[in-house]
Amino acid sequence: MSSNRQFLIVARLVSAGLNIAAIAVQLMYSSQYSPSFSFINFFSFFTILSNVFASVVFTASALYLIRGRKPSAADDVLRGASVLYMAVTGVVYSWLLAGKDVDLTLPWVNLQLHYIMPIAVVADWLYQ
Repeated sequence: MSSNRQFLIVARLVSAGLNIAAIAVQLMYSSQYSPSFSFINFFSFFTILSNVFASVVFTASALYLIRGRKPSAADDVLRGASVLYMAVTGVVYSWLLAGKDVDLTLPWVNLQLHYIMPIAVVADWLYQ
């Protein structure tokens, strides 16, 4: 296995894992400390949906690399959609919502979901 392929596998799995951990921690924190918490409302935010989708796409693409499977045209479309959604998440948050209350009370979760993962997804797209 080439070092380039190993790097992509590790980077995608670590990014997806950190992202899912951030969402899970925020979900647990919000459900415990927010009196008006709604499970449905939590998962209706574009940030949460796009990050879950990107994590699934990263995990699937890492597994494809591990198995040596070439992505299909549909896989490429899903990956492209993931890049678009995450780029929108990062740009809209940075330009319009930074400094506003977006119901992500944990700063590291906010950083992960609005800055780190969007950059990682776009960088992955450009890298490969």
